[in-house]
Amino acid sequence: MFRVWNIMISYLFRISIFGLRIYYTFVISVIAVVLCVIPLSLYADSLSSAQKAYLRGDYSEAIRICLGKINEGGGDEALYFAGLSFSKLGNYSKARDYFRGLLKKFENSRFHDKALIKLVDTYFLEGNMEKAKTLYKSILKEYPNLSYKPLVCLRLAQVSAKDGDWRSMHRYIDTIKHNYAGSAEDMLARRLERRGDFFTVQVGAFSSKSNAVRFSRSLSPAYPVYVVSEKEEDFTLYKVRVGKYKSKSQAEYIYGKLTEEGYPARIYP
Repeated sequence: MFRVWNIMISYLFRISIFGLRIYYTFVISVIAVVLCVIPLSLYADSLSSAQKAYLRGDYSEAIRICLGKINEGGGDEALYFAGLSFSKLGNYSKARDYFRGLLKKFENSRFHDKALIKLVDTYFLEGNMEKAKTLYKSILKEYPNLSYKPLVCLRLAQVSAKDGDWRSMHRYIDTIKHNYAGSAEDMLARRLERRGDFFTVQVGAFSSKSNAVRFSRSLSPAYPVYVVSEKEEDFTLYKVRVGKYKSKSQAEYIYGKLTEEGYPARIYP
């Protein structure tokens, strides 16, 4: 009887030890998960803060947050929003550094294609149309299945318009209209098409039609001035423009005269 009792005690002891092992293993696992999740959560929260700063136009704050994450070994999202923010501030060279860093380190990133387009956009925004045109064409050739193909076609249409290459402009516009009807790019391409195959100089934009007409009268008869209306989301802008010129050099001449007279002129397209 005494021997049976010892066996039972030994058996219960082993069960309790086994139970403790399972318990401690479970506790250690939970702690490990928590330790992993908390930094990831903090990282996600900080990037969310960067996105919010970017969306409200506080690009310097977005950059500060992103650079902090990058210095801690942060990933593709921090690089992407840093590039976007530098681009918004007009620091295109710095923006390119971050977009290139993303493309080099994170080939399979969900931001890869967007960063590729934004990288080339920096040359477009900088006014380096020749470089932008070459790179946009290269993207179409190297990435035939790119999801942002309609945007690249729109950019090429815009670059062609700025060069006065109206035939190429219409070719890209037709591609968008036929293959991507109803898209945002389709709407913008049709707007570009409606502007016509000429250069013009814009000297003002007004929410009030009467103000636009009054301002246009101050420019005539010295200049061939006209007013166009363009719908911008849920409101209409009345834009005062001067001349319709087939060559960019003519538009540049008028632009020079208007800026000398103190008008905030800009050549379109």
